[in-house]
Amino acid sequence: MAFGDACHTRDVAQQLFARRPVFLVLLVALVLVLALAGCSSSDDPRDALDTDTAQASVSTSAPTTTTIPPAPETTRSTVPAEPEATVPPATDALVPTSLVEVTADDELVRRPEENAGTDEGNHWIGRNVMTDSSVEVVWSEVDGTSVIYRVYRAPITADLDRENIALTNDLLVYEGPSGVTTFVDGTVETGTFYSYLLAVDVDGTTLPRRWANALAVTDTEPPSPITNLESEIVDGEVVLRWDPSTDNVEFASYSVSLVVDGELRYLGGGGDQAQASFVDTRPEPGTNTYSVQAVDFHNNRTEEARIEVTVG
Repeated sequence: MAFGDACHTRDVAQQLFARRPVFLVLLVALVLVLALAGCSSSDDPRDALDTDTAQASVSTSAPTTTTIPPAPETTRSTVPAEPEATVPPATDALVPTSLVEVTADDELVRRPEENAGTDEGNHWIGRNVMTDSSVEVVWSEVDGTSVIYRVYRAPITADLDRENIALTNDLLVYEGPSGVTTFVDGTVETGTFYSYLLAVDVDGTTLPRRWANALAVTDTEPPSPITNLESEIVDGEVVLRWDPSTDNVEFASYSVSLVVDGELRYLGGGGDQAQASFVDTRPEPGTNTYSVQAVDFHNNRTEEARIEVTVG
């Protein structure tokens, strides 16, 4: 640097220091500007925290509206429902005879020989009222000093041997002394065929067993009516034929009677549904009026079908 220049610089400095108050003010202002610029660009995380706190404090000073975003849509897979289990009907144990094909049979049911009466010592068991929840069983009174009635029940199966089946305690449904000849079995299973077996002990001796069948179903509907009842005389015998009847639950038999003085005198009838015929082997001379009915297992009967036959 030249001497002249140095002198000039010294003169300028002297002039500035001579004006010291103004210079100091300018210097302080410059320092403040630089300090503010440095604060605005600071990377200190505490600065951001202070800014969030300030914003939060401002937001609480005015009411806010909260907007809840809609829930995301849920996609569900649809699983087909399992089909309901097929429950067999209560009467599934039997096949309604109305669904059984019935065809007429040429085998004729003949009038039985005259009944000479029953031995007074004979005994029997039968069924009365039958419903889907109970069966009424009845039996004959047996004379004796000491009489015990025992009634056993067995479901009817293809191999049921009523003569030889062991009458064990698990089959016993009633036991009682003389004086009682009826019992209502309320432990039946709906739709089941049963065979009730009667064993009677009389003065230390067991009588031959007797049995009767029952069907635990409520049935009040009679079989279908007797139709197309016809007659012919063959070798002095009256032959009756009609169309087979059907029943909604269980067919039992045909009932053929002779009408005498307005009342029915039972002659017989077939228990086979297809054997829709009857032969009166001993008709009375003159006009005979016959009545034919169909009967189901619960003793529901059709209206009578009548026909008059003149025997020469």
